[in-house]
Amino acid sequence: EVGCAAPADLACLRNASAESLVRAGSAPLQPNAVVDGDFLPGPPLQLVEEGRFGGGVPLILGWNAQDARTFAYPGFRFPSGSGSLVSRDQARCVFDGLSGKSAERVMDASPPRRSYGVFDNRGVLIDLATDLLFGCPNTRVATALAARNASVWVYSFRRRPSCSPMIFPGPVHGAELAYVFGNQEGMAEMFKLTRRAPCEVSPSDRALSRTIMGLWGAFARDGEPPAQWPRWDVQAQSALKLEMASSSRLATEMGIRSGQCQVLKSVNLTAVDAYLRFGDLLLDCQGPRRLAERAPRVLV
Repeated sequence: EVGCAAPADLACLRNASAESLVRAGSAPLQPNAVVDGDFLPGPPLQLVEEGRFGGGVPLILGWNAQDARTFAYPGFRFPSGSGSLVSRDQARCVFDGLSGKSAERVMDASPPRRSYGVFDNRGVLIDLATDLLFGCPNTRVATALAARNASVWVYSFRRRPSCSPMIFPGPVHGAELAYVFGNQEGMAEMFKLTRRAPCEVSPSDRALSRTIMGLWGAFARDGEPPAQWPRWDVQAQSALKLEMASSSRLATEMGIRSGQCQVLKSVNLTAVDAYLRFGDLLLDCQGPRRLAERAPRVLV
């Protein structure tokens, strides 16, 4: 990041500018595990695919339908200069920045759209970032484990909580936790504090929470969830949909996001690319950075 490649090059680091050091260390989280050749002999996904990790442990993997919304929405400006929330050209700029000559293929899998006379491609970009950072890595790990006969179950959480305290509510990162731990009232209390308004947890949210706790509890007790939730299979790739209807009937989706993930893999677009570049592209592609100093840079 600052041009000091040698592990022990302290002199180089001492001569680096303060600005370059701050920029290099500005990410709140590191996107990669440290491969040291000892404790971690290789990249985690490579170890899973080679059968060197995780094969004998039953796993539940999953993600939320709009996981990336929490991190990316602060970077959107409202509205853009054209009156649209995120225009097609602005969305295309992000696709170009991430995937270069492969942008057309990626856009075909997640096409920008227009509705009611204006473009609003926030959802398209959120879907792309969610695929890159959460969905596709999860399904790739699940597929690698299932190929070696490991027991894996995959879910997709899609419910928008009735009392979400998040600034940008929806099935965002962490939204499922109150359902897993049965802490709906705690979420409602946080809503009151952040929104300064009362909120009553809906009966459907309470019912979904009981369903999810039952699924997670059965897995902890028996080593597998109920039979209505099928194991992840390399061919079928069935994921459990956790949504409002799940409290009365469990339903699955086959081949979840498989088309999008196949395209991203074919053009070698990875979670690291999204983590390191998505936030800057989001700001740059919306024009001069008038709000850059105020926009939270969760995705660097």
